[in-house]
Amino acid sequence: MNNAGVLLLPDIKTTQFYTHVSTATIKNVRSPLDTLDITPQEAPKSEQKQA
Repeated sequence: MNNAGVLLLPDIKTTQFYTHVSTATIKNVRSPLDTLDITPQEAPKSEQKQA
């Protein structure tokens, strides 16, 4: 609401623009976990299960 107590609704074009920009921005966000080198490694012989 503005100071006069009138509810102002956003223009649909403005909403569409910000939704598009927000979606494009979110797609470019990268998690710090994506930068970790987590290649599988063989366990040491002492930790491997005996068959």
